[in-house]
Amino acid sequence: MTLENHMAFMRTGAMYNDLAPELVQARADAVVLSNRYNASFGRPAVEREALLRTLLGRVGQQVHFEPALRCEFGRNITACRQLSTEHVP
Repeated sequence: MTLENHMAFMRTGAMYNDLAPELVQARADAVVLSNRYNASFGRPAVEREALLRTLLGRVGQQVHFEPALRCEFGRNITACRQLSTEHVP
């Protein structure tokens, strides 16, 4: 089963194998990309938004997350334009 098939199946709400190799790899990829984004704090916005576009499903203009951004897969997240978030422990 492809990652896209797994993601579509997950959206149905049915039980799924959370340890399928494709999902495990997608989570690992999301950790690497979110770490790269978090490490870019203080860099130009255009550079940080480009990183977000590789991690998230859709990203509008002027989107900003303060560290630490964490997500399980990323590809199912849409960040609208002029979005700013801050980390609150």
